[in-house]
Amino acid sequence: MPKLYIIRHAQVEIKPEMPPPQWRLSAEGKKSVQPLVSAYGISDISCVYHSPEIKAAQTAAIIGKALSVPVRVDDDLRELEMNSGYLSQESFTDIVGRFLEGENIDFFEDYGRAQERIIRSIEGITRAEKGRSVAVVSHGRIIIALLSYLLGRRLGREEWRSMKFPEISVIDLEKGVVEKGYMAKNKLAVSIY
Repeated sequence: MPKLYIIRHAQVEIKPEMPPPQWRLSAEGKKSVQPLVSAYGISDISCVYHSPEIKAAQTAAIIGKALSVPVRVDDDLRELEMNSGYLSQESFTDIVGRFLEGENIDFFEDYGRAQERIIRSIEGITRAEKGRSVAVVSHGRIIIALLSYLLGRRLGREEWRSMKFPEISVIDLEKGVVEKGYMAKNKLAVSIY
């Protein structure tokens, strides 16, 4: 049965002087990707799609190399944009939490447009792969927007904070269920189209 592996990139080396899209995986992050592939039995994918951000591209490259599958960039898998500059961890967590719970905060990309973008991307990828399993590597905020759509309810601060680096949701495309990984405990049906 075809699967969609939605993967949050691995841990990064935070460099406050650089924009987050330029952050690279930390040594720990690089080491954490292969165990994720093994733990979730990712072996049947036809391709790994990823965000244009370096940390997502590096995560995807590790997966692609381990499984000898092609890796492709998809601009619409990029993070839900936040143009605030560097924030302390406490401020960052607070402001993202408030935004994900519905507060209108000017320096974020419009939630609805970001959600439409990621949905369009996933629909295009699953159609292009014609019933084959596929992996996508993206980012926490945009994955929350995607899973909110798929699960039919808006996920917020607690769900976002509970995501790990890296994190995975394994979706059975025929049954429409998150069967393993992040959000699987909810046993909720999802809708890809």
